[in-house]
Amino acid sequence: MVERIAMDKKLFDIASGQSGLLRDAIGKSDLGSLLRSTDALGDAWRNSGIDDLASMKRSVADLAAMGRIHTDLLSEALRNSAIQDLTSIKWSAAELAAIGAASNFGVDMNLTSMSALASIAGDYGGVRKAFDDIAAGVHIPDIAAFGLHYHDRFHIPDRSEIGRLAESISNLSVFDKVIAGIGGTDGLASRMASMDQAWVDASNLVSAGIGFTKLQGLGFASDAFAPFSMELGNFTRPMLGDWRDSLAFDEAALVHVEARTTLYRERGFDPSLTDFPDEAFNETLVIAGLLDDDGADEVVGENGFSDVDLEINISVYRRLLRFEIALRAFIVRVMTAAYGENWIKQELPPNMYSQWREKRDKDERAGRPAKPLIDYADFSDYRPIIERGPNWKAVFSKFFDRLEDVRESLQRIQPIRIPTAHARILTSEDKLLVLVETRRIMHAIRRSTT
Repeated sequence: MVERIAMDKKLFDIASGQSGLLRDAIGKSDLGSLLRSTDALGDAWRNSGIDDLASMKRSVADLAAMGRIHTDLLSEALRNSAIQDLTSIKWSAAELAAIGAASNFGVDMNLTSMSALASIAGDYGGVRKAFDDIAAGVHIPDIAAFGLHYHDRFHIPDRSEIGRLAESISNLSVFDKVIAGIGGTDGLASRMASMDQAWVDASNLVSAGIGFTKLQGLGFASDAFAPFSMELGNFTRPMLGDWRDSLAFDEAALVHVEARTTLYRERGFDPSLTDFPDEAFNETLVIAGLLDDDGADEVVGENGFSDVDLEINISVYRRLLRFEIALRAFIVRVMTAAYGENWIKQELPPNMYSQWREKRDKDERAGRPAKPLIDYADFSDYRPIIERGPNWKAVFSKFFDRLEDVRESLQRIQPIRIPTAHARILTSEDKLLVLVETRRIMHAIRRSTT
């Protein structure tokens, strides 16, 4: 504890003396670059041993006891940075708070309050607008009120608003196929009217409608098209990004939210898909048919409110676990049918069999019961098995149709598999990719039993 507090004091001193350098860094592409662009502060942070949010919050609490830095740095950063998504704002706000950059926006926010701020808002637009209001002198008495201030911006549109919005969206030719598939303009309006959660910001009515319609489109397309048809690939790619090239993932980096968000944007993920308050986003998934409304994917706290971060983590973990069990069983069944019982020795990519055997031997030496060898596969093993030339030609092509599309689907899931294995924070983007792609692959697997 003494050693950690000493390091926190070092961070505090550096942050106090280098506010000019920090301000110069605000023009970077996101707030995470603040740490990387300020050598002394970045070195101190990297050497502090803080590598997860829980440790960050503890560090912040210790730092708060030593004193506060009062500046408009955070407000300026959020208003002027190029951050375009909620996840990066939440994560970067937590990082910025942890290094000692707190703000006095007419309220006495200490560093501990700032770390809490990182998980309070539900939409990046709301975050920025709230900070703009604070900077303009709008009084928000405490951190809890900040969350209420944000949520007050959203409303459930009335019938006339819905009618105008549905008509406007229907006039956009890019949505012709979606609108036709969900019952025309009246069908879209009916889906919008079924929303119980506030989801429309009056200043961004059409934007909310477009995001809503795109999510309905993903649900429609997953049922309307064959799972690995060219039609479905071409439909989903403008929204979820292009992942067809073989990608090498930095697994250590992808544990962190910011790295995954950056990856998604680089691949072309459309941020309008998740630009909703969390409760509204989940309800939209249900209406789209992407999430069963049976309580299985909801985790509600004792106070009656969803613990959103916990709900997302558990529902994604549950979905991935069920999916991975089903995918392994599918691989065993179809490979055995094609090659016989010895396929696992003869038809795996080089070194994979010996790696699985080594893991099983380690279990046995530790006194743990041995499992079937396929259970020692990593998620990253499935794609090489499927893509291996003879396996693809003789076995998997009949189920997945297009090699580049199944590669794309598995690669969209793999970055989320990494943080779930380490109990790290997940996001709405993570959840959407898992729901769409596990559904897609499971549709193909079910065809193998008919």
